[in-house]
Amino acid sequence: MALSVQETKREDGLWVVTKTLPLHVEEVRIAVVCLAGSAYDPPGLEGLFHILEHGGLLGGTKHRPPSEVADEMERCFTDFNAETHLLHTVYWGETVPRYSDSACSILFDMYLYPLLGARDVAREREVLLNEFADFSQDDTETARIAHSELLWRENPLKRPAVGTAESILSINRQLLLDTLHEWHIPSSTVIIGTGSVDHDALVEKAFVTFPFNNTQTKLLTWGDECDELPAKGQVAIRRAGRALGTVAIGCKIPFLSGRDEAAFLILRNMLARALFKEIRHEKRFTYHIWCEESGYQRTGGHFYSIALMLPKRIGQVKKLMLEILCSRPLDKRCFSIVKEGLCDRFLASFSTLKNWEGAVLDRVLNYGRIGLDGALFLHDLQRNMSETLSSIEFDEVVAMRERFFLPERFACAIVKPV
Repeated sequence: MALSVQETKREDGLWVVTKTLPLHVEEVRIAVVCLAGSAYDPPGLEGLFHILEHGGLLGGTKHRPPSEVADEMERCFTDFNAETHLLHTVYWGETVPRYSDSACSILFDMYLYPLLGARDVAREREVLLNEFADFSQDDTETARIAHSELLWRENPLKRPAVGTAESILSINRQLLLDTLHEWHIPSSTVIIGTGSVDHDALVEKAFVTFPFNNTQTKLLTWGDECDELPAKGQVAIRRAGRALGTVAIGCKIPFLSGRDEAAFLILRNMLARALFKEIRHEKRFTYHIWCEESGYQRTGGHFYSIALMLPKRIGQVKKLMLEILCSRPLDKRCFSIVKEGLCDRFLASFSTLKNWEGAVLDRVLNYGRIGLDGALFLHDLQRNMSETLSSIEFDEVVAMRERFFLPERFACAIVKPV
């Protein structure tokens, strides 16, 4: 089977993309992706898409009773789940080639025709309330969301996909059915197959199963806040029964591509290394400290670092974090080490079906196509990104930091004991 990327798009927008991987001859991964996620939750109904995602996994479908769905999932899938993200919701399963057709049948059925019975929806609310409670008790998540709320006015990056207790209780079966019928349609659906996958067979299966529907959906954009400074620089949240403090500090970053993206990746890893080296390794002020970023072309993005420490160290750690992120001189030796390591990790990351699926989704969500600039196709992604990373100069990383990592652009959220 040739190493290749293939895509087929039906006239109504139903999109099938496959990536064949000869080293994965006994593995197939199928993902059915709706191009809407928690960012599309209406005000007061936060968590709507997350609840719909749960609904597809319970209570059976129009064509299969619950017991048959459970039996088929156990027989056909080696792994299976559904996930709600900011701009998409995905139902995915991993299987072996002989069960590919059956696995697709189940996934497509759950995506298009979940029963969403009133009794099942009502009972699932308790599961969702448990998930919300678990999320709310996590100080890292509390700090992350509080930090995002400092950075953004309207951007959906500021709110969690799980919703709130109030919104979970207010979402009923009819809302779920209306959302299903609006979004689980061809123009907002991408089907991705990776591994030992037959492109033509997957296209035929999808085109037969998904009814033709010319209705078009509108993809939203929220990227106009990236240049705004935070309205407030810091918030502190006190919580009872805590032995540790949590600090989240960071800034907004616009969507980056090409050399800018590569320079930022190197900068992020250099800063993460510097934070760990001084605050964790040398001063021993924390056990956990790390850096993350999130965002898309249509939302912009943000960078943040999170650290957990004893309450007496909160002020010192916050000061050190801001200093290392914004003003501590960057080290050329660190630059060389990080750049080489990133090139190697980037190539190694494409050894899994899930990561290839993620690469396809990145192209779809950020560019609306698999080709970049009409010429760069997915099978060139590894080579091009690796070459770009290798060619980045130290001065480009310094310039990236001077462009975005300014103290006035930063906000800080602290969670500490009462």
